[in-house]
Amino acid sequence: MTDETSDDGFTVGYKKPPQHSRFQPGRSGNPRGKQKGVRNLGSDVKRTLEVPVRLTEQGRARRVSTQEAALLRLREKALKQRRRAFPRSAPRTGKDLQQQRGG
Repeated sequence: MTDETSDDGFTVGYKKPPQHSRFQPGRSGNPRGKQKGVRNLGSDVKRTLEVPVRLTEQGRARRVSTQEAALLRLREKALKQRRRAFPRSAPRTGKDLQQQRGG
């Protein structure tokens, strides 16, 4: 490839575009902009748990977050199955703590 001289006296060639097409007014150097990144798992989980859901409790419809609905379902299962669904680290009632202390 040979370097050519344009009408304006500038050399045109490899990495040297013609002067009239170098920088066009009103046109960004990065027209598509920064590409959006992929969402991570933490933000997906957070957004999913914040979505409101409808549940019926004692005959009344109520809107709660998905996270609260999941916790209510866990509590319901634990009460029906005599604590098998609850982990051992779950908070205990006042009576349980008094019996454990010996009082």
